[in-house]
Amino acid sequence: MATKTKGNNCIMLREKGKLLTLTQSELKSKMMKLSPCIKVNYQQYVRLRKAKLLLDSLRCCGDVAPSKNQAVGSWNVADEQEKDLALFPNPGEINKFVPQCDPAREEDVKRLQEFVNCSKRLLVLTGAGMSTESGIPDYRSEGVGLYATSTNRPVQYHDFVKKAEIRRRYWARNYVGWPKFGYFHPNISHITLANWEKHGKVHWLITQNVDALHYKAGSKNITELHGSAHRVMCLNCDHTMSRPDMQVLIESYNPNWSAQSDEMAPDADVQLTPEQIEGFNVPPCPSCGGNLKPEITFFGDNVAKHVVDFVRQKVDECDSVLFAGTSLQVYSGYRFAATAQDKNKPIAILNIGPTRADKIAQLKINAKCGDVLPKIKLWR
Repeated sequence: MATKTKGNNCIMLREKGKLLTLTQSELKSKMMKLSPCIKVNYQQYVRLRKAKLLLDSLRCCGDVAPSKNQAVGSWNVADEQEKDLALFPNPGEINKFVPQCDPAREEDVKRLQEFVNCSKRLLVLTGAGMSTESGIPDYRSEGVGLYATSTNRPVQYHDFVKKAEIRRRYWARNYVGWPKFGYFHPNISHITLANWEKHGKVHWLITQNVDALHYKAGSKNITELHGSAHRVMCLNCDHTMSRPDMQVLIESYNPNWSAQSDEMAPDADVQLTPEQIEGFNVPPCPSCGGNLKPEITFFGDNVAKHVVDFVRQKVDECDSVLFAGTSLQVYSGYRFAATAQDKNKPIAILNIGPTRADKIAQLKINAKCGDVLPKIKLWR
């Protein structure tokens, strides 16, 4: 049983027969402690996740608390197993978006361990291959990515800006996909990199991903090269909001609209038919009435110059670069491999399949990030 307390800042959660009052930070702490052992404590993890969803939704909807005897939610994992698996996929089934590959060779792991430990100011750049092991699909993975399994393609920036129908389709699909995408949890690779940072090994982390999983894992020194799906911006004014707030706003404009999709796509997208999208209303900016857009760099758009300049500065400051889970096919990421080469910075690559920078790397490992990174032991 979970219920909201006064002030909209806490939630009451029954655990092992005791009624606990938890702040948002305390709830997050319990979830993060449980995340590394998710496979063992899946039911408890789902329960805490649901409590966090409830707390977030109540916070977004205003400061009106339920009546004294009103139960906001009562959850039994056994009774709601199907719903649980829809929102929080079982870790044993989340590798469907990870391409097949052989295990990393022991000598490659040793070489990467030496590479990492010889670095005093390591720069790490991660891509979609880091998050496919959390159950998030990507675009380019061989055999399992969107380009290999579907004729659908991501929305282009100029189409989104110019065409109301494109925005309508985008937000309808994103609205359906968000309850799942927004609450994916970090995997062992995200947690490993966060631990490296805590031990002073990672000078800076750049990610091409928009899923915020590095933040959820505890990393702090991060640049989100392509932005974040967890934030929304107005194209006409400086108004911004969180993606959960946008979910509430969309729902208020579509009280009688609903759709479902079993086909998950990258970046919180799902597949909906034109008939399913019919009747969906796109909310305008609450501040100026303009068009709202997720704070991410769409295909066909450019990464902001100040972000590129900042990352180049970090390349200057580092003494070596590790690219993990990225093919570097997109120039926005590859340019930093080229910059590192120009400045004679050693380069290591960990990725399933070939990358655009293989020829300029001192070390290339063809393996899953989760099979290699946790095996790296930091020297004292």
